[in-house]
Amino acid sequence: MKWTSKQTPPSPEINLTPLIDVVFMVLILFILIAPILNIENIELFSKKSSTKMVHFENQKFKIYIFKDNTIWLNKQKLDSSMLKEMFTFAKTKLNQTPLLICDQHAFFGTYENVKTALEEAGFEDIHLVLKPK
Repeated sequence: MKWTSKQTPPSPEINLTPLIDVVFMVLILFILIAPILNIENIELFSKKSSTKMVHFENQKFKIYIFKDNTIWLNKQKLDSSMLKEMFTFAKTKLNQTPLLICDQHAFFGTYENVKTALEEAGFEDIHLVLKPK
């Protein structure tokens, strides 16, 4: 006697329930974890705020980034390799919040290098000067 087996063709339907469950679990985890993350933010000045504008004419610690990506501390040109040392020295001597004046055509990487060197030198605040068009 011969046994014959009938094979049923595979069903063209795909079960999406496990996929939807995983997507919802990832979404719920993101919603729960996102407020806990420490994300760097920038507080912009608003006209409604009660803070006063600071006058920077008498500021002694000015950092300039020009469009050719040269970095100047007051009237002294800096090399990117000596940023941290100069900023550490300026922190001990001047003990002021640095004023960063960056040209809009300068590379963002140059700004990021200066900001990182300032943070490594121990500065917690940086005044960033923006010129309106």
